[in-house]
Amino acid sequence: MKTTTSDGVCIYTTPFPSNVQGKPYPYQGSWAHFGLSDPLAWFDINYVMHKMEKMMEQIPAVDPWNCPHADEWDAMTLQSFYEKESWTKSCRDYLSALAQVNLASEPSQVSLLWALWYTKCCGGMHRMCNTDNGAQERKFENGSMTICEKLLRLLEGKVEFDAQVCDLQQDERGVVVATLDGREFQAKHVIMAIPLPLQLKIHYEPPLSPLRNQLIQRTPVGSAFKMTIYYTKPFWREKGVASLTLLGWTSYLIVLHEIPFQVNAHKRRFECFVNAMPFQ
Repeated sequence: MKTTTSDGVCIYTTPFPSNVQGKPYPYQGSWAHFGLSDPLAWFDINYVMHKMEKMMEQIPAVDPWNCPHADEWDAMTLQSFYEKESWTKSCRDYLSALAQVNLASEPSQVSLLWALWYTKCCGGMHRMCNTDNGAQERKFENGSMTICEKLLRLLEGKVEFDAQVCDLQQDERGVVVATLDGREFQAKHVIMAIPLPLQLKIHYEPPLSPLRNQLIQRTPVGSAFKMTIYYTKPFWREKGVASLTLLGWTSYLIVLHEIPFQVNAHKRRFECFVNAMPFQ
């Protein structure tokens, strides 16, 4: 947050009402309730989330495999954990929807250990999912792409485009990175900031360890489809709100977010997310 504001990127807060299956539910509390009014279900949800938060305390962010329960939790899916710890179907549906939105995957397709570690790295369940003091509270004017544009100007002449890396060689002198068009770059260190499946397209010398190769081959990416819907008139802003809309909810989940909360004509749009099983 400090970095973006110091670079001149404006940030603003926005209200966050929700709409489920065509029925509006203004969002005023710590959690969007999405029309779920059953007190037993909410007790169930709070119990499961509180237990997950306590479990996260045992997981090191740097090396989660050293968690005391690593083998046990890694052998269990997130869905199995939900079914074991919850009493109501409403609770499981709610938590499954959160997993679909935040992980772009069905809870049956990820291990409990990984889901807990990922959520811990995001600051916990409340920080990751909430609006109030959470990840959904603030937005960037003109979109988050402005951060990349600001950084590009700061690093003018140091960012290479159309430079697909195909070879990486490391020895005691450092690292040599080669691209498909024949260019080479030398450095002391290399940070791999690309998805795991794309790392398989690079030749390494010395080769990656067998365990690392197996990890990359067995780590599928999430499934998400995104599209933008434009409106000539931002009717929702006349009431001073932004919007979140959920379609489906139990058998499938489609999420609509208004982005960003501005007056510019070309900004009057919703971003549509179809995550996990519906996209597959």
